[in-house]
Amino acid sequence: MKSVLANKFAAVAKGSGASSISSNNKYSELSQEQMLHICKLINPSAEWKFFQYLDNDGKGGDDCYEFLSDDESCIQFNIHQSQDDEIRCYLKGDWENDEVPENKIEVINNYLESL
Repeated sequence: MKSVLANKFAAVAKGSGASSISSNNKYSELSQEQMLHICKLINPSAEWKFFQYLDNDGKGGDDCYEFLSDDESCIQFNIHQSQDDEIRCYLKGDWENDEVPENKIEVINNYLESL
């Protein structure tokens, strides 16, 4: 079972599909491309790219997809976390604030509903 999940995670990290883990939050089933699109919705003036997939040293339970931009922004999609901690958004190197800007929440929700 673990090797099957590891292969699915690797496929997502390479941008070739969506995670098939049971949905724990609204970002759990998104593909890497869809997550990247959300990064662009949050900060459209930056160039975004996938940086890394963090899997809690292979233990699972707190898997995270991390995207970085050219303006020192970082967005992390925490696919196993509850709604309160499902996405961390550090804009322009502000590592003290991890909240999605209020004016972007509706934009993100509209995008998710369109999928």
